[in-house]
Amino acid sequence: MTNKVSELEPKALWNYFLDICAIPHGSGNEAGIRSHLLAWAKEHNFKARADETGNVIVYVPASKGLEDKPTVILQGHMDMVCEKESGKDFDFLKDGIEAIIDGPVVTAKGTTLGADDGIGVASAMTAATDETLLHGPLELLFTVEEETGLTGANGLDASLLKGTIMLNLDSEELGYITVGCAGGGSADITLPLNFGESAGGRSFFSVELTGLKGGHSGLDIALQRGNAVVLLARALASLPQDMDLRLAAIGGGDKHNALPRAAKALVAVNGSLSDLNSALAAFTAQVEPELAKGHELKIIAESAAPAALLNGSDSQKVLNLIKALPHGPLATSIDVPGLIQTSNNLAVVRTEERELIIKCSPRSAVDEELCTVLEQIAAIGRLAGAKVATKVNYPGWKPDASSKVLATALKVSEELFGKPFAVAAIHAGLECGILGAKKPGLDKISFGPDLKSPHSPDESVGIESVQKFYLFLKALIAKIAA
Repeated sequence: MTNKVSELEPKALWNYFLDICAIPHGSGNEAGIRSHLLAWAKEHNFKARADETGNVIVYVPASKGLEDKPTVILQGHMDMVCEKESGKDFDFLKDGIEAIIDGPVVTAKGTTLGADDGIGVASAMTAATDETLLHGPLELLFTVEEETGLTGANGLDASLLKGTIMLNLDSEELGYITVGCAGGGSADITLPLNFGESAGGRSFFSVELTGLKGGHSGLDIALQRGNAVVLLARALASLPQDMDLRLAAIGGGDKHNALPRAAKALVAVNGSLSDLNSALAAFTAQVEPELAKGHELKIIAESAAPAALLNGSDSQKVLNLIKALPHGPLATSIDVPGLIQTSNNLAVVRTEERELIIKCSPRSAVDEELCTVLEQIAAIGRLAGAKVATKVNYPGWKPDASSKVLATALKVSEELFGKPFAVAAIHAGLECGILGAKKPGLDKISFGPDLKSPHSPDESVGIESVQKFYLFLKALIAKIAA
């Protein structure tokens, strides 16, 4: 196998992807990639426009003689989740992603790769310029800020699209056609804090938890990878009473849709560094059986400079609030065996001046359950004396067994690979629910290549799966036009 990503097949797709990698395009920073896509459209004489929200729509004429065929929307999102390994010198606002080959996959050096959804965007660009593909009219819809709340889909003016069929290119396992997804919400908790406690002879220490794998807060929520913030709060709460802990700061997590991989606290306790590390080591051994294989959990204390402290009551209130909030799977589907129906990701915790900020990201395929989880989080926060703001950010997508494009896709997959793809729903947010609500009657499915550990620095995409994914996309577009 080649050692250059640019030489992988299909070459056009991988080179479009490398162009995307070279342009910083984290959520909210899509101006560069938007300009790139508009310039690409102009280069190929495609009409294109950016709407008021920042989405890009590219109109690709049909192949000669197929102008009367159904218009197909190829849809993906421009933004990526920006996560990096601890200590990695990298600026997501300025630096391009370095994609490399690692055996059977393409990954990045110490950062997220952005295959979610750079591969989807690149595949749509490839289909639009593939001279061997006979197709009807195509509309390429590239949305912004999908990763931070599906902002682009929510703000889209649906009248800009004429398509009646949509192929969402943002799923993450080859061999499956996604026909349903979870809706999502957010809960922001703000707890006032009272600083000014005397150290009273206590010693100050920083306590850092590292070594968790993190991952996607929906797709990976049931893999028992642990939550760094929750585990750190539990570790501190487990210290012997005679250590008489006082908290100065605690924080962890960065993105609402990523599982927290690391967390850190500044504390003061009665006892030596050796005593504290011994207690933390005992807790680490105690929780090891809870975690899936592949992690390298470490909780280590180091001496630190003095800082303003919370009193004993507030210190315990902070730890108890973090421990009380739900994290992980909360319900499984009755209709789809093995599918997580409802969950919550305790995503971000930080202390700011005189406040504790907590952000939660619940999901559910059932709208009523999503609202119930938001109410539960709000109730727990208010019992602690916090202010809580909750919001339903986007609806779920209910499967449609009568979908014609699904039937066509199953037939195409069987013709190509000897058996039809499986039909599935996922515990993650896709833009299909929002776009379907904006365009009633839109026939839609989602599919993609094998993508592992999205939203973490371990993100990778299978090389062979990308080849098969594009082969399927190309054949499906052609079958619809035929």
